[in-house]
Amino acid sequence: MQVSVPTLQRVEKGDASVSMGVYATALWLIGRHDALAKAADPKEDVAALEAEIQLAHRRGVRREPIP
Repeated sequence: MQVSVPTLQRVEKGDASVSMGVYATALWLIGRHDALAKAADPKEDVAALEAEIQLAHRRGVRREPIP
């Protein structure tokens, strides 16, 4: 991967300060590069969805449920 040992340790801990390229390389090396598509899927970003729901709730916006 050509990264330092401390960077590799941060990858193993899931540190968000490590570049996405390093994570992509690690996934490719272990044969899990198909997981990148899932990670990039907005429907899988629970924190962003919760933040959007809270913002809509504060604004009084009502939406139809997603099937």
